[in-house]
Amino acid sequence: MDFIKDYRVGGREKYREALRRMSAENGVSLVIDFDDLLSYDRVLADILVESPSVFIESASKAIQQVMMVEDPEYAQKVKTFHARIRRLPESFHVRIRDIRARHLGKLIAVEGIVTKISPVKQELVEAVFRCKTCGHEELVKQEEGSLAKPTQCPECSREGRKSQGFVLVAEKSLFIDVQKFVLQEKPEELPPGQLPRSIEVVVRDDLVDTVRPGDRVTVVGFLRVEEDKKFLKNAPPVYHPYMEANYVEVAAKETLDVEITPEDEKKILELSRREDLEELIVNSIAPSIYGYREVKLAIALLLF
Repeated sequence: MDFIKDYRVGGREKYREALRRMSAENGVSLVIDFDDLLSYDRVLADILVESPSVFIESASKAIQQVMMVEDPEYAQKVKTFHARIRRLPESFHVRIRDIRARHLGKLIAVEGIVTKISPVKQELVEAVFRCKTCGHEELVKQEEGSLAKPTQCPECSREGRKSQGFVLVAEKSLFIDVQKFVLQEKPEELPPGQLPRSIEVVVRDDLVDTVRPGDRVTVVGFLRVEEDKKFLKNAPPVYHPYMEANYVEVAAKETLDVEITPEDEKKILELSRREDLEELIVNSIAPSIYGYREVKLAIALLLF
Protein backbone atom coordinates (compact mmCIF):
# COMPACT_ATOMS: atom_id res chain seq x y z
CA MET A 1 0.00 0.00 0.00
CA ASP A 2 1.81 3.08 -1.33
CA PHE A 3 -0.35 5.46 0.72
CA ILE A 4 1.59 4.79 3.94
CA LYS A 5 4.94 5.30 2.20
CA ASP A 6 4.06 8.20 -0.07
CA TYR A 7 1.44 10.39 1.63
CA ARG A 8 2.86 13.84 2.36
CA VAL A 9 1.65 16.99 4.11
CA GLY A 10 3.67 20.11 3.35
CA GLY A 11 6.55 17.97 2.12
CA ARG A 12 6.55 15.81 5.27
CA GLU A 13 6.11 12.04 5.09
CA LYS A 14 3.23 12.05 7.58
CA TYR A 15 2.80 8.32 8.14
CA ARG A 16 6.46 7.34 7.83
CA GLU A 17 7.19 9.83 10.60
CA ALA A 18 4.28 8.40 12.61
CA LEU A 19 5.79 4.92 12.23
CA ARG A 20 9.14 6.15 13.53
CA ARG A 21 7.42 7.65 16.58
CA MET A 22 5.45 4.44 17.03
CA SER A 23 8.57 2.29 17.25
CA ALA A 24 10.22 4.80 19.61
CA GLU A 25 7.16 4.62 21.90
CA ASN A 26 6.78 0.81 21.61
CA GLY A 27 3.41 1.20 19.91
CA VAL A 28 1.68 -1.29 17.61
CA SER A 29 -0.98 0.88 15.92
CA LEU A 30 -0.76 3.45 13.15
CA VAL A 31 -3.69 5.90 13.26
CA ILE A 32 -4.86 6.98 9.79
CA ASP A 33 -7.12 9.98 9.13
CA PHE A 34 -9.93 9.05 6.74
CA ASP A 35 -9.70 12.41 4.94
CA ASP A 36 -6.04 11.74 4.11
CA LEU A 37 -6.95 8.44 2.48
CA LEU A 38 -9.87 10.02 0.61
CA SER A 39 -7.72 12.81 -0.81
CA TYR A 40 -4.96 10.35 -1.81
CA ASP A 41 -7.09 7.68 -3.49
CA ARG A 42 -10.92 7.71 -3.53
CA VAL A 43 -11.04 4.10 -4.75
CA LEU A 44 -8.95 3.01 -1.76
CA ALA A 45 -11.30 4.92 0.56
CA ASP A 46 -14.30 3.17 -1.01
CA ILE A 47 -12.67 -0.23 -0.42
CA LEU A 48 -12.16 0.71 3.23
CA VAL A 49 -15.83 1.62 3.66
CA GLU A 50 -17.28 -1.36 1.81
CA SER A 51 -14.76 -4.04 2.89
CA PRO A 52 -13.06 -2.74 6.05
CA SER A 53 -11.71 -6.11 7.20
CA VAL A 54 -9.96 -6.65 3.84
CA PHE A 55 -8.53 -3.12 3.79
CA ILE A 56 -7.34 -3.20 7.41
CA GLU A 57 -5.61 -6.56 6.91
CA SER A 58 -3.79 -5.24 3.82
CA ALA A 59 -2.88 -1.99 5.59
CA SER A 60 -1.51 -3.91 8.57
CA LYS A 61 0.74 -5.94 6.26
CA ALA A 62 1.89 -2.71 4.58
CA ILE A 63 2.78 -1.24 7.97
CA GLN A 64 4.84 -4.35 8.69
CA GLN A 65 6.70 -3.98 5.37
CA VAL A 66 7.45 -0.28 5.88
CA MET A 67 8.52 -0.93 9.47
CA MET A 68 10.95 -3.59 8.22
CA VAL A 69 12.70 -0.74 6.37
CA GLU A 70 12.40 1.89 9.12
CA ASP A 71 13.20 -0.32 12.12
CA PRO A 72 13.81 -3.99 11.20
CA GLU A 73 14.61 -5.03 14.76
CA TYR A 74 11.33 -3.63 16.10
CA ALA A 75 9.36 -5.12 13.20
CA GLN A 76 10.74 -8.58 14.00
CA LYS A 77 9.94 -8.11 17.67
CA VAL A 78 6.30 -7.00 17.26
CA LYS A 79 5.32 -9.02 14.15
CA THR A 80 1.69 -7.79 14.15
CA PHE A 81 0.73 -4.14 13.61
CA HIS A 82 -2.68 -2.49 13.34
CA ALA A 83 -4.09 0.19 11.04
CA ARG A 84 -6.57 2.34 13.00
CA ILE A 85 -9.00 4.62 11.14
CA ARG A 86 -10.35 7.81 12.71
CA ARG A 87 -12.30 10.99 11.88
CA LEU A 88 -14.97 9.49 9.66
CA PRO A 89 -17.30 12.06 8.03
CA GLU A 90 -20.70 12.66 9.67
CA SER A 91 -22.36 10.66 6.88
CA PHE A 92 -20.73 7.51 8.31
CA HIS A 93 -21.96 8.16 11.86
CA VAL A 94 -24.89 5.91 12.76
CA ARG A 95 -27.10 6.16 15.84
CA ILE A 96 -27.30 2.93 17.83
CA ARG A 97 -31.07 2.65 17.30
CA ASP A 98 -30.62 3.16 13.54
CA ILE A 99 -28.23 0.21 13.04
CA ARG A 100 -29.71 -2.14 10.44
CA ALA A 101 -28.79 -5.20 8.36
CA ARG A 102 -27.48 -2.96 5.56
CA HIS A 103 -24.65 -1.87 7.86
CA LEU A 104 -23.26 -5.42 8.23
CA GLY A 105 -19.60 -5.56 7.27
CA LYS A 106 -19.45 -1.81 6.55
CA LEU A 107 -17.25 0.77 8.26
CA ILE A 108 -19.30 3.02 10.56
CA ALA A 109 -18.85 5.29 13.56
CA VAL A 110 -21.09 5.00 16.63
CA GLU A 111 -21.23 7.37 19.60
CA GLY A 112 -22.48 6.65 23.10
CA ILE A 113 -21.75 6.18 26.78
CA VAL A 114 -19.88 3.15 28.14
CA THR A 115 -22.10 1.41 30.71
CA LYS A 116 -20.49 -1.97 31.35
CA ILE A 117 -17.03 -3.47 30.77
CA SER A 118 -15.91 -7.10 30.87
CA PRO A 119 -12.60 -8.32 32.31
CA VAL A 120 -9.71 -8.60 29.86
CA LYS A 121 -9.39 -12.13 28.48
CA GLN A 122 -6.94 -13.83 26.13
CA GLU A 123 -8.00 -14.88 22.64
CA LEU A 124 -6.17 -17.63 20.78
CA VAL A 125 -4.97 -16.40 17.37
CA GLU A 126 -2.36 -18.96 16.31
CA ALA A 127 -2.40 -22.34 18.03
CA VAL A 128 0.52 -24.77 18.20
CA PHE A 129 -0.55 -28.40 18.60
CA ARG A 130 1.73 -31.30 19.51
CA CYS A 131 1.05 -34.81 18.28
CA LYS A 132 0.67 -37.21 21.22
CA THR A 133 2.26 -40.02 19.21
CA CYS A 134 5.41 -38.56 17.63
CA GLY A 135 5.72 -35.09 19.18
CA HIS A 136 5.43 -33.24 15.86
CA GLU A 137 4.19 -29.65 16.29
CA GLU A 138 1.67 -28.10 13.90
CA LEU A 139 0.67 -24.40 13.66
CA VAL A 140 -3.05 -23.75 13.04
CA LYS A 141 -4.44 -20.23 12.58
CA GLN A 142 -7.69 -19.72 14.46
CA GLU A 143 -10.89 -18.14 13.23
CA GLU A 144 -13.79 -16.94 15.37
CA GLY A 145 -15.87 -19.75 16.78
CA SER A 146 -14.72 -23.15 17.96
CA LEU A 147 -11.10 -24.26 18.36
CA ALA A 148 -9.62 -25.46 15.05
CA LYS A 149 -7.39 -28.55 15.45
CA PRO A 150 -5.26 -30.50 12.96
CA THR A 151 -7.18 -33.38 11.38
CA GLN A 152 -4.10 -35.58 11.05
CA CYS A 153 -0.39 -35.59 11.80
CA PRO A 154 1.77 -35.31 8.63
CA GLU A 155 4.71 -37.08 10.31
CA CYS A 156 2.64 -40.04 11.50
CA SER A 157 0.89 -40.30 8.11
CA ARG A 158 4.25 -40.29 6.32
CA GLU A 159 5.56 -43.12 8.51
CA GLY A 160 2.35 -45.13 8.37
CA ARG A 161 1.42 -44.63 12.02
CA LYS A 162 -1.90 -43.60 13.50
CA SER A 163 -1.84 -40.41 15.56
CA GLN A 164 -3.36 -40.54 19.04
CA GLY A 165 -4.55 -36.94 18.78
CA PHE A 166 -3.12 -33.53 19.57
CA VAL A 167 -2.57 -31.38 22.64
CA LEU A 168 -2.44 -27.57 22.64
CA VAL A 169 0.99 -26.10 23.47
CA ALA A 170 -0.11 -22.83 25.10
CA GLU A 171 3.38 -21.44 25.71
CA LYS A 172 4.20 -21.61 21.97
CA SER A 173 0.79 -20.34 20.79
CA LEU A 174 -0.09 -16.71 20.09
CA PHE A 175 -2.73 -15.03 22.27
CA ILE A 176 -4.01 -11.45 22.19
CA ASP A 177 -5.98 -9.50 24.77
CA VAL A 178 -9.71 -9.12 24.13
CA GLN A 179 -12.41 -7.21 26.00
CA LYS A 180 -16.07 -6.31 25.57
CA PHE A 181 -18.03 -3.28 26.67
CA VAL A 182 -21.59 -2.06 26.27
CA LEU A 183 -22.17 1.24 24.47
CA GLN A 184 -25.47 2.98 25.26
CA GLU A 185 -27.23 5.88 23.58
CA LYS A 186 -26.55 9.33 25.01
CA PRO A 187 -29.49 10.69 27.05
CA GLU A 188 -29.69 13.91 25.03
CA GLU A 189 -30.21 11.93 21.81
CA LEU A 190 -33.15 9.85 23.06
CA PRO A 191 -36.51 10.36 21.34
CA PRO A 192 -39.25 11.42 23.80
CA GLY A 193 -40.59 8.51 25.85
CA GLN A 194 -38.00 6.01 24.57
CA LEU A 195 -35.63 3.86 26.60
CA PRO A 196 -31.92 3.98 25.66
CA ARG A 197 -30.66 1.23 23.37
CA SER A 198 -27.20 -0.28 23.43
CA ILE A 199 -24.76 -2.38 21.45
CA GLU A 200 -21.87 -4.62 22.48
CA VAL A 201 -18.39 -3.57 21.35
CA VAL A 202 -15.38 -5.90 21.08
CA VAL A 203 -11.88 -4.43 21.42
CA ARG A 204 -8.57 -6.22 21.01
CA ASP A 205 -4.87 -5.81 21.73
CA ASP A 206 -3.88 -2.20 22.52
CA LEU A 207 -7.53 -1.04 22.61
CA VAL A 208 -8.33 -2.99 25.79
CA ASP A 209 -8.69 -1.00 29.01
CA THR A 210 -8.84 2.31 27.13
CA VAL A 211 -12.36 3.19 28.35
CA ARG A 212 -14.18 3.23 31.68
CA PRO A 213 -17.87 3.16 32.60
CA GLY A 214 -19.32 6.63 32.13
CA ASP A 215 -16.93 7.61 29.34
CA ARG A 216 -18.45 9.18 26.24
CA VAL A 217 -16.77 7.56 23.27
CA THR A 218 -16.83 7.35 19.50
CA VAL A 219 -16.20 3.85 18.16
CA VAL A 220 -15.05 3.36 14.57
CA GLY A 221 -15.41 -0.21 13.39
CA PHE A 222 -17.55 -2.60 11.44
CA LEU A 223 -20.75 -4.39 12.29
CA ARG A 224 -20.78 -8.14 12.80
CA VAL A 225 -23.39 -10.62 14.02
CA GLU A 226 -23.40 -13.72 16.19
CA GLU A 227 -26.15 -16.29 16.64
CA ASP A 228 -28.57 -15.67 19.49
CA LYS A 229 -28.78 -18.99 21.37
CA LYS A 230 -31.87 -17.90 23.33
CA PHE A 231 -34.25 -18.50 20.43
CA LEU A 232 -36.00 -21.83 19.86
CA LYS A 233 -34.01 -24.54 18.11
CA ASN A 234 -36.70 -25.21 15.48
CA ALA A 235 -37.11 -21.53 14.61
CA PRO A 236 -35.07 -19.80 11.88
CA PRO A 237 -31.70 -18.63 13.23
CA VAL A 238 -31.65 -15.11 14.67
CA TYR A 239 -28.44 -13.11 15.01
CA HIS A 240 -27.71 -10.08 17.14
CA PRO A 241 -25.25 -7.37 16.05
CA TYR A 242 -22.06 -6.23 17.73
CA MET A 243 -19.30 -3.79 16.82
CA GLU A 244 -15.78 -4.96 16.01
CA ALA A 245 -13.85 -1.87 17.10
CA ASN A 246 -10.98 -0.58 15.00
CA TYR A 247 -10.52 2.76 16.78
CA VAL A 248 -11.92 4.17 20.02
CA GLU A 249 -11.84 7.86 20.86
CA VAL A 250 -12.76 9.03 24.37
CA ALA A 251 -14.32 12.50 24.49
CA ALA A 252 -12.51 15.04 26.64
CA LYS A 253 -14.31 15.55 29.93
CA GLU A 254 -15.47 19.06 30.67
CA THR A 255 -14.14 20.53 33.87
CA LEU A 256 -16.21 22.90 35.95
CA ASP A 257 -14.30 25.61 37.79
CA VAL A 258 -16.08 26.51 41.03
CA GLU A 259 -15.05 29.66 42.84
CA ILE A 260 -15.62 29.47 46.61
CA THR A 261 -16.05 32.86 48.24
CA PRO A 262 -15.17 33.58 51.90
CA GLU A 263 -18.91 33.64 52.63
CA ASP A 264 -19.33 30.18 51.04
CA GLU A 265 -16.41 28.87 53.07
CA LYS A 266 -18.01 30.19 56.27
CA LYS A 267 -21.30 28.40 55.49
CA ILE A 268 -19.47 25.14 54.72
CA LEU A 269 -17.65 25.27 58.05
CA GLU A 270 -20.94 25.93 59.86
CA LEU A 271 -22.55 22.93 58.16
CA SER A 272 -19.59 20.70 59.04
CA ARG A 273 -20.25 21.31 62.75
CA ARG A 274 -23.88 20.21 62.63
CA GLU A 275 -24.65 16.88 64.30
CA ASP A 276 -27.37 16.07 61.75
CA LEU A 277 -25.08 16.66 58.74
CA GLU A 278 -25.53 13.12 57.43
CA GLU A 279 -29.33 13.36 57.50
CA LEU A 280 -29.18 16.80 55.91
CA ILE A 281 -27.15 15.52 52.96
CA VAL A 282 -29.20 12.31 52.53
CA ASN A 283 -32.50 14.23 52.60
CA SER A 284 -31.20 16.67 49.98
CA ILE A 285 -30.80 13.86 47.42
CA ALA A 286 -33.95 13.43 45.30
CA PRO A 287 -36.24 14.96 47.96
CA SER A 288 -39.29 14.36 45.76
CA ILE A 289 -38.76 10.57 46.05
CA TYR A 290 -39.96 9.15 49.35
CA GLY A 291 -37.85 6.56 51.21
CA TYR A 292 -34.84 4.71 49.75
CA ARG A 293 -32.62 6.08 52.51
CA GLU A 294 -29.89 3.45 52.02
CA VAL A 295 -29.74 4.19 48.29
CA LYS A 296 -29.51 7.93 48.93
CA LEU A 297 -26.84 7.36 51.57
CA ALA A 298 -24.83 5.30 49.07
CA ILE A 299 -25.10 8.11 46.52
CA ALA A 300 -23.98 10.63 49.15
CA LEU A 301 -20.95 8.50 50.02
CA LEU A 302 -20.02 8.31 46.34
CA LEU A 303 -20.25 12.09 46.04
CA PHE A 304 -18.06 12.95 49.01
